[in-house]
Amino acid sequence: MSQPQSTHTVTLGRPAPASYFHQGWAALAAMLAALAIAIGAGVALAPLQTLIGAVALSLLAAVTLAGARLRLVLGIGVLAVVPIVSGLAAYGQLHPHELKLLSDAVLLTGFVPLVQAVSGMRKEVKDLAMLIIVLLLAGELVGAVHSHGGLALSVPAVWQDLRWLGAIGWGLHLGSRLTATQRVRWAYRLLVGWNICQTVVALGQIALGEGAGTRFSLPVVSGAFGHPTLGSIVGTILLCLVLSDALSPTRCLSRRQLICGAALALLVVVISTRLKPLLAVGGLLVFISSVRLVRGRWLSAAIAVAIPVVFFLGLPFASGLTATNAESGNGLVGSIAGHAGPRTSLLSGAEKLADDKFPFGWGLGTFGSNIDQSAEDSAFGDAGLDTTFGFSDAQPAFRYDSLMAHVLGERGWAGLGLWVVAFVAALVLMVMISPEYLFPAGAMAAALTLTPISPSLQDPTLALLIFLPVGLCIAPMSKLRMSPSR
Repeated sequence: MSQPQSTHTVTLGRPAPASYFHQGWAALAAMLAALAIAIGAGVALAPLQTLIGAVALSLLAAVTLAGARLRLVLGIGVLAVVPIVSGLAAYGQLHPHELKLLSDAVLLTGFVPLVQAVSGMRKEVKDLAMLIIVLLLAGELVGAVHSHGGLALSVPAVWQDLRWLGAIGWGLHLGSRLTATQRVRWAYRLLVGWNICQTVVALGQIALGEGAGTRFSLPVVSGAFGHPTLGSIVGTILLCLVLSDALSPTRCLSRRQLICGAALALLVVVISTRLKPLLAVGGLLVFISSVRLVRGRWLSAAIAVAIPVVFFLGLPFASGLTATNAESGNGLVGSIAGHAGPRTSLLSGAEKLADDKFPFGWGLGTFGSNIDQSAEDSAFGDAGLDTTFGFSDAQPAFRYDSLMAHVLGERGWAGLGLWVVAFVAALVLMVMISPEYLFPAGAMAAALTLTPISPSLQDPTLALLIFLPVGLCIAPMSKLRMSPSR
């Protein structure tokens, strides 16, 4: 009996043939050769984009191979710098302009840890996540029915609509070895760092007289991220974190952190001279109130998503907000939206395109995507906006200022319906994963509230500023066993 067992063990322990190693080295050499060819071709055709991609992949490898503590510090440090660089480049304050693609490179690599994190969650979470993906992709397919540019236009449009998910993936990865309290405190540090940077740069620009006019009797400055709206977003998300922590069943921040964070966030919002954060905070408070007062996750999520939808559908009928020239609205909604007249016209134009191609919309990449200028010109002409200030081919400044108009114009009423249901499910998913800490779901509700009057989820820099802290704070129920006391 023992002899066959011994023979079997020896057989299993024999070294592999030399040809096996030769085949392995040959495969590795082939892979390296293919990589060298790809890099060489990339450098010849698009050197800066190739460099950005190589740096992003190198950082991904470094973060993956480093120790846990070093990986966390390195990852958060690098990701904190990316939206600053890409924001400045996108608004022409940092050259070369292609540096704005850093955000896209980071968001693309974020899908790897996103898939890994979701695959390790419990079955009902994975099922709901899969439903959300199906709904989002179904909305994109609806938009492809009347595609005007084929895959060359549709693929970048789909990526633009879904890339915000990569920011959540990076947040999940960085917090994977942390407790819930540690996750929230690292997100707090990240947001405080962004807000301090924004405050210092903005105050410096004000002191040097670099403001571009005034608003509400305050000088308008670009700040650390290249545009006042981006600065207002970091203040808004920090304020959302503070309010969510104070109103959640389980609390992770001290009273001192709450007070200091709220004061810093309010200062940044004031300096930004933007009132959009008031809408976002309002959406957050409505969502948290609905979670606490209304029975049923789906109903509370539907209430939160209904806010931007009702605002979107009602805005064109608000008095004093319809404009066909350079004049802006003067009412309360006009002050909040900023340049409300052109934005209202944008929403009305989207409805016209959706009605003309009912129920599918004008096609992916044609309305508010900023991918193909000629496709945009054609769509805005058919919407009757080609001579309206902010939408003409000579002055397209406001074409990309409403995510919800973008969704409706390109995917029609059917696509908008799928989009709404997908985000109702997304809010339910956030609460399902983290029922005791409401910041992840609340921040998403705040971002959705801004969709009628801003690019919100569509912009890569905004996606990082909003959803990197969200992903960092998403903690499974097993990690939320914390004392509710301070």
